[in-house]
Amino acid sequence: MKEKFVLAVFFALFASLAHAGNSAPVPVYTFICNGSGLGPCPNGGRTDSLILGSDGNFYGAAQITTWETSLVTGGNVFSLTPAGKFTVLHTFTPGVNKNFPDGDLPGALIEGPDGNLYGETIYGGIDGCDGDCGYGVLFRVSRTGTGFQLVHKFCSQTDCSDGNGPSAMVLGN
Repeated sequence: MKEKFVLAVFFALFASLAHAGNSAPVPVYTFICNGSGLGPCPNGGRTDSLILGSDGNFYGAAQITTWETSLVTGGNVFSLTPAGKFTVLHTFTPGVNKNFPDGDLPGALIEGPDGNLYGETIYGGIDGCDGDCGYGVLFRVSRTGTGFQLVHKFCSQTDCSDGNGPSAMVLGN
């Protein structure tokens, strides 16, 4: 009897994989950049990450909002429902002096145990400029887009002893 059950499970698994293999992927959302070059990109462009949140929605970071004369600027944090509803939760803006004080070029996100999204930017923060400079930041934002907060600006200590240019986050115990 065990052999028949295992065979039936294997057959069902094989049949479902074979069926899935014949299905064409369906785009849920397409990022669009307008204008000359590759910008502006009102909902972001060049996505970096996508995670599945505990609420069943997807969350990610798009690295650019404008890309002209080879300068990467801004970026967004966004949500995407399984049905395809896209929402920008936060946009990294240039600031008064175009120094991206709250970060530039967001990377991977994680969901913390408090339900908030945490992420890093490669640039911006301290010594940010209109392009690829600055030491990066760590940030927190709710899954609804409210409460954006800087957690840390890198290179805020002498000789950048607190690091710079973060590249990934992991959730510890």
